[in-house]
Amino acid sequence: MDIPPDFYDELKHNKLRRADWHDYHSKCFYLITLMKNPSALIPVFSNIIAKDNAITTDFTWSGWGIYNGIQEFKRYIREVTIWTFVIMPDHVHLIMSADERLDKHFGRYVSYLKTLCTQKVQSKSRLQYYTEEAAFCPGFNDRILLQHRQLQKWNRYIYDNPRRLWLMRSVPDFFLKAALIDSDKLPSELWPTGQKPMIQLYGNRLLLEYPELCVVRFSRRFSVETWQIKKRDALRVAGNGGVLVSPFIHKEEKAIFEEGVRLGARTIKVISDGFLDRAKPQGADFYHCAEGRMLLVAMNAGAFTPTRTSREICERMNKLAVWIAENAGRLMG
Repeated sequence: MDIPPDFYDELKHNKLRRADWHDYHSKCFYLITLMKNPSALIPVFSNIIAKDNAITTDFTWSGWGIYNGIQEFKRYIREVTIWTFVIMPDHVHLIMSADERLDKHFGRYVSYLKTLCTQKVQSKSRLQYYTEEAAFCPGFNDRILLQHRQLQKWNRYIYDNPRRLWLMRSVPDFFLKAALIDSDKLPSELWPTGQKPMIQLYGNRLLLEYPELCVVRFSRRFSVETWQIKKRDALRVAGNGGVLVSPFIHKEEKAIFEEGVRLGARTIKVISDGFLDRAKPQGADFYHCAEGRMLLVAMNAGAFTPTRTSREICERMNKLAVWIAENAGRLMG
């Protein structure tokens, strides 16, 4: 089914679409987020409920309109596939793929999906109270599948969205209270002989479940070309809404951190010392944690020694960052 001529107008840049390096006509998988239009006179799309030992969504009439629009898109559009989706109270996540090289920009298909959903919501709203406003905000947020092994993580991320929102609402201390992780889940070789492996977490622990985690580590052994490639890849992950993992000690790492945050990245920051009772992170780190954009991982849990970090400690912190990126799920189990 061709997209109607109404959608052939000039495609305008939207600040949510950050991947200016990507070819949006190519075969590719995307994680798409559509935000509810806050000014539309419609209820939230769904409510989060705990039922039969599971956290799930219960659609409102506007949510059923969104659901019907998605189903109609799946029936009639062949070039683009919707694989998985979840309808949250104020947004919708979808995993979509361009199954062949597209004649039109991928964004046009997302725009058509949004139009179908709005039409279904407007149809249902006549039974409640009529609205001509769009169901979604302008534009969309997209994350691009950079590695095929990420697809399974993306699917878990989609299915687990209701649980994460329920956790945020029900247990706010989960995000702003230090938690200890003991030796059963940690690589003992990263701690000195005789020291019990233990880390302390402060901030958004759900970042450990994100589909994309990228280690940021600078080394003088890297050639200029090698470092530029690593830097470019890290900033692509940042712009793609992924998570950067690092102690961010070297000035080059700090520069990527600052640029990554500007692009919208989340960060897992490895630090040397933990937090004493009732202590909180200092400066910008606290605000990043409070916004849900940062998780601090302290190697020396519950201890604070304001001394210069040694090279040996820096090496262990860097190795822990690599281990976290590869084994993050174990820390949530």
